[in-house]
Amino acid sequence: MLFYPQLSSGNIAQFPLIKRFRRRVVENGVLDGTRIVQLGAKPLSRQWDLSYSELSDAERTLLTDFHTTTEGRLRAFTFLDPTGNLLKWSEQLTKSVWTKDAGLAITAAIPAPQGSNRASRVTNSSSLVQLMKQTISAPASFTYCFSMQARATRETVMRIQLSDGVTSASTPAVIGTSWSAYWISATLQSNSETIQFGIELPANSSIEVFGLNAMTQIAPGEYLKTEAESAVYGNVRFADDRLAFTTTGPESNSMKVHLTTTG
Repeated sequence: MLFYPQLSSGNIAQFPLIKRFRRRVVENGVLDGTRIVQLGAKPLSRQWDLSYSELSDAERTLLTDFHTTTEGRLRAFTFLDPTGNLLKWSEQLTKSVWTKDAGLAITAAIPAPQGSNRASRVTNSSSLVQLMKQTISAPASFTYCFSMQARATRETVMRIQLSDGVTSASTPAVIGTSWSAYWISATLQSNSETIQFGIELPANSSIEVFGLNAMTQIAPGEYLKTEAESAVYGNVRFADDRLAFTTTGPESNSMKVHLTTTG
């Protein structure tokens, strides 16, 4: 599977970047002259305009070689949108995309940090450590940041984890009684094309979580709620058959990349 590459900085893009949506607008007219206009629920297409500067020679080669591999616009690839959350159903932890060990129970509609009832309680009633995770199709060798807010009725030490099913990286998080941010940033030495984001609860414990967010970067970003669609796009193409770059000095390159996808 082809994946749009990540730079040595641990990012896929640089700012500023432009993201465009094209949607269908449905318009109906009635006899009294009233017009009813409705925006289509799903975009017809998406476009990303990525601008890179101060690229190293190795990063320039990485991008130009990938463009050659895809034969310009011909071959599709998977793009991990750097402006979005890679997880699906970030606030509905009972969905099947979240794999849970048998001892875990989820309670929804818990008061969240912003005053809504969008958080969830995760309870481990067993005598064993239990894991909840979500697996996405993406290179395990990329740098990721998995973040969330959490609290507990009593101090609880959970672990936040990245894994490919064999190799893993984890960090302990001491959950207090007030909402606080917790996260892990890691890069696995793995050739796997799947990556798991998980939280591990100790025996007989309970925590409340909100804002589970996974991004291709080294530090937490703004939380973005997701439902059935995440920021993993599997049918993206280059919009140009030619990828031009400018070199202004040793290890100093710039280029513009245009990507597009339908649906």
